[in-house]
Amino acid sequence: MTSVIPQIPTGFYVIVGGLILANLGTVVTIFYGIGKVVWFIAKLDSRVVTLENDMSKDITAAHDAIRQLKKEKVVSQ
Repeated sequence: MTSVIPQIPTGFYVIVGGLILANLGTVVTIFYGIGKVVWFIAKLDSRVVTLENDMSKDITAAHDAIRQLKKEKVVSQ
């Protein structure tokens, strides 16, 4: 008794290989996109911290100027 083993056409392997490469490309693209988003958020946080430091200096200077004006007003009265 002989059994017949069906042959898989070679075109099928090409299609399967292409699908595997496309899936790998998709996974790499998704990881790259996630990395870019994380990088952007980290840089944004850094810029916000810098702006907060700069603004706090400006606010402190403004309060000092207001205090100085109040002192001048009290002295002049």
